[in-house]
Amino acid sequence: MNPIRSTAPTLVSGDLHALWLYIVAPIIGASLGALTYQFIRGETTQRTEVARYDAQELREQELV
Repeated sequence: MNPIRSTAPTLVSGDLHALWLYIVAPIIGASLGALTYQFIRGETTQRTEVARYDAQELREQELV
């Protein structure tokens, strides 16, 4: 669904009670899709990789 095709008639008609749905739903859908992709693929984020590096560095310092 094209958001502009749904939003423009809503704005012209003045019936704005469901406008938030056309704005929020694509954002939530994209976010859930991205999280699902990361969960299924098992991909780590950069923050996790940095945390792993820091933990390994701390262990190496403890051994010295």
